[in-house]
Amino acid sequence: MTYRSFESVLSSVERYLQYNPQTGTFIWKVKRDWKTPAGSIAGYVMNTGYRCITLFETRILAHRLAWALHHQEDPGDLQVDHINRNRSDNRICNLRLVDASTNQRNRGLNSNNKSGYAGVCFHKATGKWRATVCYGYKSKHLGLFSTPEEASAAYLIATQ
Repeated sequence: MTYRSFESVLSSVERYLQYNPQTGTFIWKVKRDWKTPAGSIAGYVMNTGYRCITLFETRILAHRLAWALHHQEDPGDLQVDHINRNRSDNRICNLRLVDASTNQRNRGLNSNNKSGYAGVCFHKATGKWRATVCYGYKSKHLGLFSTPEEASAAYLIATQ
């Protein structure tokens, strides 16, 4: 197996793919095989909702490739987050480089959430609504509140 530098991989990608930062799509510049002509949209949407492109016998997530091509830098260990939570929306204005903790805060509500608000749960012992936020794998108690709306307001202030 030959190892290539990040810069050489990017230059190779640019020979095969064209990225449109306004639409977030990748288009093949060359004919790939008998069923993928030049000019067609590259990749496929996985069952997770992310678009994946196979190039050089390697599967590449389109949002990470978009970040790398546009900014000419390897995202490395950081995560490329979709701001609007639409995993197939790879427009550069919808992507940001974040750590895992920040990426987790940009999630939808869990299916078992009963309050209807992120970071808010009912505290049975006191009969009040509790607000918590996580920073770097540590949970921080924000307080107990009479209504879930008040608890949510505290959570929103803490996450800004």
